Amino acid sequence: REIIQSNSTRQVMISSNKATRSWRITLTNTKHQPVEIAVKDQYPISNDEDIEVELLQSNGASVDKSTGIITWKATLQPNETKTFDFTYRVKYPVGKTLFIE
Repeated sequence: REIIQSNSTRQVMISSNKATRSWRITLTNTKHQPVEIAVKDQYPISNDEDIEVELLQSNGASVDKSTGIITWKATLQPNETKTFDFTYRVKYPVGKTLFIE
């Protein structure tokens, strides 16, 4: 799992800040037979009404919006590499400090 720096930004506006984060998960099948996998990750969710989180991209994954769980299902052939990307944006008021990763 690695952050995609070219898609990750931070904007400071008059009344709010916006931060966008993009992540890439890369898997390689090193076995000699196909492998079926389920890949799960999570984007942040907020219980604070002043903080808005929006999932911008999930590349065909199933998403549980109540928990923030993103699930991809795939079959990897021998020596095949697949990547799974997702992007989310967090909007929060100026003056709040958040760790957005």
